[in-house]
Parts: sequence; C-alpha cells; structure tokens
Amino acid sequence: MELNEYCQAMHYQGAETIDNGNSNPWVCYYGNGAYWTPLNLFAACDWQFSDLVRVGFNVRYVGNGRCWAINAIDYSSPSDMPLGGYCKALGYNTPALDVHNVAGWRCVGYNGVHYAIDLHAACRWLNPTLVTQGYSLVSYFNSYGDVFGIRCLAMKHS
Repeated sequence: MELNEYCQAMHYQGAETIDNGNSNPWVCYYGNGAYWTPLNLFAACDWQFSDLVRVGFNVRYVGNGRCWAINAIDYSSPSDMPLGGYCKALGYNTPALDVHNVAGWRCVGYNGVHYAIDLHAACRWLNPTLVTQGYSLVSYFNSYGDVFGIRCLAMKHS
C-alpha cells in the first residue's frame, strides 16, 4: 500500500506508525508529527486502486498491508514493466528512480525535470489489447521496496 502518498493526497505530511492503543497503528500526520489522525486502511485501498473502484471492482484492505480486488475473476501477469518504453511514448527520456520505492519511478524530461509515473496507466499502455477486451489493468508489486518487481495484473468482471 502507498500510505505515505495517500496521506499526502489528503493534505497531510505523510504516514507513520505510533503506539495509539488501537489495533491499527497507522496514522496520517502533520506539524512534523505533532498532530495526527488515524489512517483508514480501507479508504487507502480505494484511493490507491481508484481506477478499479471506478469500474465497479470491490477493492478492500485484506490485512498485512495488502489490498485486493474481491470480485475480479481473472488475474494474470502479462509482462514485466518496461518503463523506458512508456516514458518515451509520453515524449520523455529514460526513467529514473528518485526514491528507492515503487512510487519513486520518474520519467526524465529532456529539460531534466522528473515527472511521476502513473504505474496503472503504464500497464494500460503496455497492454492495449487487454484493455480493448474489457480488462482492467493495474500495477502490482509484492512490497513497496520491490522497485524491479512491478508487474501488471489484468482483471475482468465475472
């Protein structure tokens, strides 16, 4: 799960764990950690996989930092993620890893500016035939630090 990015999208500084006496120690914080609010892991899954939620998949937090599309019937791994081709298709140069996590991938512009890569969009670009066949494609990784293990999953409603 991309909890740091989720909290930042909700206008907090980031995510962290604290001993708050709850079964879920994750919080979104601001004020350099002086202020925090409990982090809703179910809402974080919906945010992270909003592409799937929009087309009717039931994405839920299933524990151990994982989200899953409950009503998807076809899971496949069509290919590994060739981010270089995706960046070039967008008119950028080769990709760079700014931070050593899956959200750290950037396309480098010819002006030297780094642009965040939407990994779900990269999966759709990589597999246009599956998209036209009605599949929803999303990026998948075993852990947030698995920067070279990003794959695409294709799912279709029953």
